Amino acid sequence: MSRPRANVTGTEKPSKRGFWRLALAVAALLLFGSLLVFKPFWMAITVRWRNSATGQVLQTRISVEGSRESGFGGRTRYRIEALVRYDLHGQVHESWMPASEVTADRDLLALRLVKHPDSCQVYWAPRHEDNPNCRFK
Repeated sequence: MSRPRANVTGTEKPSKRGFWRLALAVAALLLFGSLLVFKPFWMAITVRWRNSATGQVLQTRISVEGSRESGFGGRTRYRIEALVRYDLHGQVHESWMPASEVTADRDLLALRLVKHPDSCQVYWAPRHEDNPNCRFK
């Protein structure tokens, strides 16, 4: 009676499941990396497709967007707001609006305001003119 031989050399075929897991992980990393690299490109496209106008920045401030307490301490989030005058459908509007992303680094926002921006691109989503945002030029 013959016995099956054991594979002693360790040259077993890799499983198909392991191959697909590796391929999925590599694809996810490539997708995430491309989003980081091409984010400014996509943001420029979304701004073009929204309604927009050129605005004059009258004042700027750093405001507290929110805070969160945890067992490890607190965290405060900030953003830049700008008082902007802009023309919408032949009428001049003047309002405070968000002018940056929300971040926990207040010093970074203060550094952006060192140049004292005097104009910005005011944009809003279609049919939502009551919720404008500002992007400094």
